[in-house]
Amino acid sequence: MEKLYEVKKSFDDWETLTILEQKENKGKATALNVALQQVNSKYMLVIDADSYLSKDALSYLLAELTSSSDIGAVTGRPIVRNRTTLLGKLQTLEYLSVIDAIKRAQSLFLGAIMTVSGVIVMYRVEALKEIGGFNTEVMTEDIDVTWRLHRNQWKVKYVPKALSYILVPENLKSLLKQRRRWAVGGVEVLITNLSWVFKRGEFKHRFLLIEMICSHIWSWFFLIESYQYFLQMLLNQEFKVSGQIIVIFVLISFFVFFLGLNNDKGESRLSLTDKLIFPAYLVAYWFLNLISALSAELVVLTNRTNKGKWESPDRGV
Repeated sequence: MEKLYEVKKSFDDWETLTILEQKENKGKATALNVALQQVNSKYMLVIDADSYLSKDALSYLLAELTSSSDIGAVTGRPIVRNRTTLLGKLQTLEYLSVIDAIKRAQSLFLGAIMTVSGVIVMYRVEALKEIGGFNTEVMTEDIDVTWRLHRNQWKVKYVPKALSYILVPENLKSLLKQRRRWAVGGVEVLITNLSWVFKRGEFKHRFLLIEMICSHIWSWFFLIESYQYFLQMLLNQEFKVSGQIIVIFVLISFFVFFLGLNNDKGESRLSLTDKLIFPAYLVAYWFLNLISALSAELVVLTNRTNKGKWESPDRGV
């Protein structure tokens, strides 16, 4: 808090800045609701404490948000800035070739995205207050608020030119903890919105939710098929790998990667080392998502979601 007050005093018009201190960890959603009560402007920017915004990020977000009165939120593009470890480099490739690609595709074909990125998002205050602010009972307030905006007919847009340079977990335990929380948030949204989507939701909402369902179905199919494969291999004492499937998987992955590089236009500042670990990324990404999806289902089924309160994972610097 001392650093925040030092920063405040460095501004010429420092008396207009308000610092709200939450002495007890009651969750990010609670903190955001406290801030929302103090906002008297039309728009509210939310970023993480370790996020650095590009100099024109706010201009891009504001331009999109003000382009139409039915837009409730706009989100930018996270770029990993700590790459001192293999895990940091792997997540750099993930944000470039998967997360960005998915949001671009959803925006292009559906005109809607699955979720805003909590590290950089600007909300229309009117929209936030209409849906009752942030939900303190869920693990991922950004996914939840996106879908409550969808349900209230507010549009949510992706602005890839608005960049946020972020820190990511650089040890496996913290990374798995983070991804499990993300996956739990997805399952919570799936359960909450399933009935509404198929009764009153639009096609784009159904497609987004079906996409989420398919990722969980894929996880179980992969687990079952892997068990059967290794069982047969042990029984028959014969090792076989389907070359066609591997070739198709690798070709699609490289296509998405080079598409991401093209869209990135050098903004992620990838080094040659970053690019060379792409084969390792192919394996790590899918196994990470498999573990996250299955563990999230277990957490939700056993009701161990912590009701929106969680500790931020360790991140590199």
